[in-house]
Amino acid sequence: MRIRLKGLHNTADLRAMLHEAVGSLENLGIKNVRGANLYLTPCDENGTPLARLADRQPIRDMTIEEPYRTTGDEYGI
Repeated sequence: MRIRLKGLHNTADLRAMLHEAVGSLENLGIKNVRGANLYLTPCDENGTPLARLADRQPIRDMTIEEPYRTTGDEYGI
């Protein structure tokens, strides 16, 4: 299944769009997913792709193994 998020967006808009996409999955009755890949192009406010971060560090791939779980999540609070 592919989910497309079109256009140039700031990270707050990206977060909202991802949240909306997950809500749409849940509305379809999808409760579980296995693996997901998000490909994006980091850009400046004009849409020019960035090759390096502001501190001149190269942009690298990112892997998130598990979602952040709070203490409340762990104890069902």
